Amino acid sequence: MAAQDFINERRRKNILRYCQDKGLSVMPYGKNAWWITGYGVSVITCDLADVHIKELEPKPVTDR
Repeated sequence: MAAQDFINERRRKNILRYCQDKGLSVMPYGKNAWWITGYGVSVITCDLADVHIKELEPKPVTDR
């Protein structure tokens, strides 16, 4: 199990670095989740290791 923990921790660090490079905010959301937000991006996840970079690509934004 230690190998999987290492992989997940590396994935979390990579996502945090990617978000920082792209100007995305990563904030706690409730007790056990994270909210990644930025222009055209809004993702809620319980583990940053489960986020795929494709999920962080901006979606078209429309004014209401």
